[in-house]
Amino acid sequence: MNTIKLLEILRESSLVVFKIKDIARIINKSEAYSSLVMFRLKKRSLITEIEKGKYCLKGTNILAVASNLVFPSYISFLSALSFYKATTQIPAVIEVVSPKIKKEIIFENYKIKFYKLEKKKIFGYTKSVFDEKSFFIAEKEKLMLDCLSMKQIYLQEVFNILKSFKFDKEKLIDYAFRLNSKIVLKRLGYLLKEAKYSFYTKLAKKRSTKRYEPLNPLLPIRGEKDMQFRIILNEDLNAE
Repeated sequence: MNTIKLLEILRESSLVVFKIKDIARIINKSEAYSSLVMFRLKKRSLITEIEKGKYCLKGTNILAVASNLVFPSYISFLSALSFYKATTQIPAVIEVVSPKIKKEIIFENYKIKFYKLEKKKIFGYTKSVFDEKSFFIAEKEKLMLDCLSMKQIYLQEVFNILKSFKFDKEKLIDYAFRLNSKIVLKRLGYLLKEAKYSFYTKLAKKRSTKRYEPLNPLLPIRGEKDMQFRIILNEDLNAE
């Protein structure tokens, strides 16, 4: 099979990240021969090596690359906030949620960073397509919960989604209960109340903890207290 035909098959394939064994299957040759083919394609800058043994076509979208390195996985946090235009920050790091521990990768001026979540918490993501290649990204509802669950939370961005973007309210509540995190329920409940959604009361009934938690875990733990959700209001959501 000539180079043009192989590249055409790879472009039309659902494969985003491929290995030597994938090429061997496509061209029906040994892995040793396929390794030589890959070496020549890489030398001609027709494919790019992402990490040892994993390749993609030159110019493949970074979100597609990042979310196809581990299965299952999906784009979340600031990277997904930027995709949904819920933040003005421009991410230099592509953040990927995965059930596996994986070292970060430097690829084409991007850092791809992996965050480990329990397998039962890997849900609420969808497949999108860019330049005929698929990538996986958190739905807005799961994105908000992911952002409220990490240490470096994105309160302002989540509050912005609640106030300014369309989302599925029933799905958000369902996902929140499914995540089964008391602190996430408390933070989300308070944000919903501040955003004037009446269904925040569904979360108020479930918080079931008397301990006060900071709204933002990275800021000093001082400020007024919300007694309903037992939250210390140490960040002003309406600050410019």
